[in-house]
Amino acid sequence: MARVKVPILYLALALLLSFPCLAWAWSGMVFGVSDGDTIKVMRAHKEVKVRLYGIDCPERSQAFSKKAKQFSSGMVFGKIVEVSQDGSNPAELAKGWLPRLSAFLPC
Repeated sequence: MARVKVPILYLALALLLSFPCLAWAWSGMVFGVSDGDTIKVMRAHKEVKVRLYGIDCPERSQAFSKKAKQFSSGMVFGKIVEVSQDGSNPAELAKGWLPRLSAFLPC
């Protein structure tokens, strides 16, 4: 009887530990690029602004911002990306800013 309970316990534990990951990870298609490191992804027929993970591009008022946007558009526009919440800066959260979402482009 004890042998049956152990695998069920491990299965239940694995499901509980993976639940928070499932709640935040989702996929969507890129339909717009705001600037070189921020894209617009469609989720449940709504637009969600998402930052590209590990990318830092010039802002709109800085030099080469148009080139950065063109490059990013060529890389991600029309593609499916995986979106999840990254470790946001505690100072940003203290100001009331929303947690930052990051997109990962599957290879």
